[in-house]
Amino acid sequence: MRDLKRPVTVVEICNVGGLLFCRLAVVALDGGEPPRSGTLVVDVNVRDSNDNSPQFPGNATFIATVNENVPVGTVIATLNAADHDTGYNAEISYQLSPETARDFGRMFGVRPRTGELFTRAALDYETRSEYVLYVTATDRTGTGNDAMVDEGSLTSQALVIVRVQDVNDNAPRIDVHVLSSTMSSSSGPVARLHDVQRHDAWHLEVSEGVPEGTLVAHVTVQDADSGDNGQFRCAVIDTEGFTLRPLAPYPAEFKLVTLATLDRELAERHRFAVVCRDSPVNPDAVLTSTAFIEVTVVDRNDHAPVFEHPVYYLTVAENSPVGTSLLQVSAVDRDSGPNGVISYRLQSAESEPDAHNLVGIDSKSGVISAKVGFDRESLPRVIFDVVATDSGADTPRTGRTRVHLSIADVDDQLPVFALPVYSFVVDENRPPGTGVGHVSAIDRDLDPFNKFTYASIRYLNSSSSCLTATGSRKPPPFRLDPITGAITTTESLDREQCAVYEVTLRATVSPRLSNSANTIKYKGEHGAIAAGSGASCNAVIYVSDVNDNRPTFDFPQIGNDHVVHNISRTHTHTHTHCLSCCVVLLA
Repeated sequence: MRDLKRPVTVVEICNVGGLLFCRLAVVALDGGEPPRSGTLVVDVNVRDSNDNSPQFPGNATFIATVNENVPVGTVIATLNAADHDTGYNAEISYQLSPETARDFGRMFGVRPRTGELFTRAALDYETRSEYVLYVTATDRTGTGNDAMVDEGSLTSQALVIVRVQDVNDNAPRIDVHVLSSTMSSSSGPVARLHDVQRHDAWHLEVSEGVPEGTLVAHVTVQDADSGDNGQFRCAVIDTEGFTLRPLAPYPAEFKLVTLATLDRELAERHRFAVVCRDSPVNPDAVLTSTAFIEVTVVDRNDHAPVFEHPVYYLTVAENSPVGTSLLQVSAVDRDSGPNGVISYRLQSAESEPDAHNLVGIDSKSGVISAKVGFDRESLPRVIFDVVATDSGADTPRTGRTRVHLSIADVDDQLPVFALPVYSFVVDENRPPGTGVGHVSAIDRDLDPFNKFTYASIRYLNSSSSCLTATGSRKPPPFRLDPITGAITTTESLDREQCAVYEVTLRATVSPRLSNSANTIKYKGEHGAIAAGSGASCNAVIYVSDVNDNRPTFDFPQIGNDHVVHNISRTHTHTHTHCLSCCVVLLA
């Protein structure tokens, strides 16, 4: 074989689809004469390596300007980086740098494939006017939605400065403040009750009679916009009694002063508005704010409280619960403000019991309530005064009224037996209707509430020996007269069957009276006064013995009639049951 200098021949070099393409011809020669050869065509594709990082145009610094009122999601810039590699190595993804995402990720975002920089939240020039953002471009990230950064990826970074432009989006803000040093001592502090933007009013208080030109309030106006958008003009409308005057040398401050002497009898309240308009470059974008102001003219304390009635008469049932509302008195004071605020107190009438121990009064509402449960038998009436006092700072004024409180009798007592336990004796074998004795109870109420009846008689307990002896669940064999309380038998008694009856007796309130409107329906010392309510006592009825039974032999009996004799060596003892019985009978 011969040594050939050019065994390989490059036939063609081309670039197809981003890949370097070479076609080679390989020739093989033999050593014969003449030599013979063979040719092999070889195609070689040269693959690209990621040796170029993405490049932003210029110095990779961009400035984006955006109005503060653009909607969320607005694209404010589109970043575009180039990569000289091909294919997968040239696929670029965009994102905020980690530091930028941490600081401003809630405000801005970048779409990974398009490089669009957009807003995630509303911008506000007054809060921040400029943002410095860093955006990275990374190659070898794939084209899918779930593109991942390859270990061999290369990155470059661009600086984006976002400048927020002011628009006239803030109306002038009006604030009203009181200058207490210029106010009368009777004037209260200024209170901002609600947000001015909801058309509620600032409330001021000014003493009656202040002269023309009196400083009423200090007004400040602020517009958060800049430049011409932050300029404004103000005026007072809907009143002839007040005006605004500049407070030099402060262009954003004014003083609210009176134009005439204030007279409460002519006008107690003055309501008007302070209107401020800004002056933007675009006249169509003018914004206006309105602050409503209500001035109350504070009256001097020249009126005393006056009650609706000079005398009050009322009646309350005795034993009403402590805290029961008895009456609400009311007084009116024509003054306003603190001079018209009334408080109430009690004052005992001459030669009458101390009212403070019997009743109380709410100092604000005038509600009079009971401190005790009244007892008509000991205190049939109470007379006292109620004094109303206004809250005038210098000289409080007072008014008074008299209250006559009568205590009405009610059915508030239960019958009470004279004795807790009664004892009676009755002979056995007496006919039904035989008198046993009588019980007595009293009701301390007055007529007609002292009526009651002797209602029932029953065994003291369910395990009574008499119930056991008779083997019956019948009631005791006695009757209790509902009017007199007399106890009589309902059947002939047998001492040998039951010698002692232990019973309980009950006296109850008359059903007719217990349903009366004058009957107290509450639980007191004796429980609820209602139909069936009453008191009880116990009684022991002894049945005396009479000779109404013959002797009977226990021994001998038929089938058991033997006599036993016991004989001893020392003496003989004979025991005969019959002899013993005969001795007893002879005795």
